[in-house]
Amino acid sequence: MNPGQIITVPCGVIEGDRPISLHWTFNGNPITPRMGVTVVNLGERSVILSISSVQAAHAGHYMCTAKNFAGTDHRSAELVVKGTHLLLFPDTPVF
Repeated sequence: MNPGQIITVPCGVIEGDRPISLHWTFNGNPITPRMGVTVVNLGERSVILSISSVQAAHAGHYMCTAKNFAGTDHRSAELVVKGTHLLLFPDTPVF
C-alpha cells in the first residue's frame, strides 16, 4: 500500500455454533483506538478492520481470530507500506 491510502478488510464466519467472538490483532497485540485503526463489529458473525490513512506505523501482521466453544480459527495477512523496510538477518533473534 502507499501511504495515505484507505484499507478495509472484512472478517466473517459463515457457519458455526454461537456464541462466536471475532477480534483483530496487530503484531500479536490487541488493536487500540489510538493506533489509527478502526474495528467495527457488524453483528455476531462479521467484523471489519479499517485504516483511513495508511502510514508506515501500520505496517505489520494483522490477524482475525474467531472463537466459539468448539475451538478457534484465524486468518492473517501482512500489510506492507511503501517506504517501510524491515530487515531480518538469518540467525538473528527477533524479539
